[in-house]
Amino acid sequence: MLRHTEFKNFLWDNPFNYNDQFLFIGSCFTQHLSQYLSSLKFGVISNPFGNVYNPYSIVEQLNFLCEKKDFKQGVEVNSNKYFHWSMHSDIAAKSLHELYAGIKEKISDYKQWYSSDGRKVLVITLGTSWVYELIQSNDIVGNCHKYPAKLFTKKNLSLDYLLEILNSGLEMIRTQLQHDIHFIITVSPVRYLRDGFVENQRSKARLLLTAENLASIRRDVSYFPSYELFMDDLRDYRYCGNDLVHPNEMAVEYIREKFTEWCFDDSTQQIIKDVKKLNRAMSHKLGAMSFGKDLEAFANSQLRLIKRIEARDVSIDLSGERNYFNNLLI
Repeated sequence: MLRHTEFKNFLWDNPFNYNDQFLFIGSCFTQHLSQYLSSLKFGVISNPFGNVYNPYSIVEQLNFLCEKKDFKQGVEVNSNKYFHWSMHSDIAAKSLHELYAGIKEKISDYKQWYSSDGRKVLVITLGTSWVYELIQSNDIVGNCHKYPAKLFTKKNLSLDYLLEILNSGLEMIRTQLQHDIHFIITVSPVRYLRDGFVENQRSKARLLLTAENLASIRRDVSYFPSYELFMDDLRDYRYCGNDLVHPNEMAVEYIREKFTEWCFDDSTQQIIKDVKKLNRAMSHKLGAMSFGKDLEAFANSQLRLIKRIEARDVSIDLSGERNYFNNLLI
């Protein structure tokens, strides 16, 4: 008996490996993918200016990273707390100097990312096509920072505008890097029911069509079906959290496994399996094995695993893991 309608695997034209450097930007679902790759020892930068949901604000943050726009425009202060309308509330400070310093540090991290060796991969997770405009300035904000709804006008961006703004953002990144980069577009499976059931579906539909249109006009864009994996493949509330909106850990793990299975070459997937083994060993509770020959055998086994991983790819930094297991032998 069929339990669910499972996606068939598809092959990427240019699968990724450990030499590639990843930048993730977008909704909260971005964190699930980026933290997973980071735990597997890939080079990752994730949401430098915090979670961001709509395409306009995503491109706005890309403009700040590329220094195409002055980030000082859009700074606001409330109750002695400085924040930016285009950034998440996590990017806030008690002084203007502290806020500027924090933003500049994020831009510096991005500069190191694009100047590093290896192909660059920008993964964008689109959350919603709904945006909020400050009535006072008509500026679209990335976060309302808990200000009253009466200060904003809500509107849905058109398909034409969504394609235009995202394409301009990708072209800006490609022009700045001036070497190999690939873009992955995915749509967050998280439903934004505060917009309404119908409104959320129409928003997701616009994002899905925008992703399709981008991939059709740009050879450097691929689509990863996070939304479809959750809504059509899993398609069951047992894969939801208690709020019945966010994917639970089982669903997130399923999507992450599909991401690595589809997006990375065979050699990299073998390394990923070994890194997962090493991660499990790092979190292993030693218990009765906290001394003696059993502990020695365990530590030496993991040190051999580290050597095997590094023999396959010298770019992976396992110094912390090596120190941990060497210390078990002391």
